[in-house]
Amino acid sequence: MKSAKSGAQFHEDKDTHQDEHEDEHRHGDEHAPVPLRDQIEDLVDWVAEIAADTNLSEADWIPLHEKSESVSANLKANRGDLTEEQLRELESLCQLIDDTIPKIPEQLPDLRTPTS
Repeated sequence: MKSAKSGAQFHEDKDTHQDEHEDEHRHGDEHAPVPLRDQIEDLVDWVAEIAADTNLSEADWIPLHEKSESVSANLKANRGDLTEEQLRELESLCQLIDDTIPKIPEQLPDLRTPTS
């Protein structure tokens, strides 16, 4: 995150798979650097979706959704180098993710009725 604050760039290997969003940043130049900030914004945007794909309870998923939406909105509203406040928000989101991971059940409960 501190690298993103200083405007560091993320360089992809030319053989690495490129998704549509990365292609948008390159504007046709497959070797152009993707700003690290843009990568962070993408990851923040994916948090709620990835959490929703787990079997977290709704009560555990909602805080991740709300926090990621808040951080995402702040990042998009204030472009440029990351501010100290944005870094704190990102770290808080990371901590929430770390705190939530142990709450993910290993598997869904078996809802089948027992057969005799």
